[in-house]
Amino acid sequence: MINHIGTKPIDTERLHLRRYKNYDAEDIFNNWATDAEVTKYLQWLPHKNIQVTRNILDSWINAYDNPDTYNWAIEFKENGQVVNRVQVFHHAGNTASGKVMQKAGMRYEGCLRQYKKNNQGVLVDCETFK
Repeated sequence: MINHIGTKPIDTERLHLRRYKNYDAEDIFNNWATDAEVTKYLQWLPHKNIQVTRNILDSWINAYDNPDTYNWAIEFKENGQVVNRVQVFHHAGNTASGKVMQKAGMRYEGCLRQYKKNNQGVLVDCETFK
């Protein structure tokens, strides 16, 4: 069983990975959330206005109440600008491969595969951990 500790700060020489703050909305909106090239292969479309970004940011911040939330803002140390994100997430549920494992008497250990379509209709791999 995993002992979840939530999103803790991580530092490298140039980057500071940290929890999101409300004031990050402008950086998110300006640096990647509105860019069609950035979102081309993602599961969400470019944000049409900053209120969309603020609503999503609020949901990310509220999720920090759960110790199994891992969602970091990537911030340049030199100027404090948030330039992207790292997120680790868990998809609960009965995937086809999970059912095969259960029938074989195996527990959910390691990685189970789940697929979704991105904005271009391409299947992308989502890893499920339990």
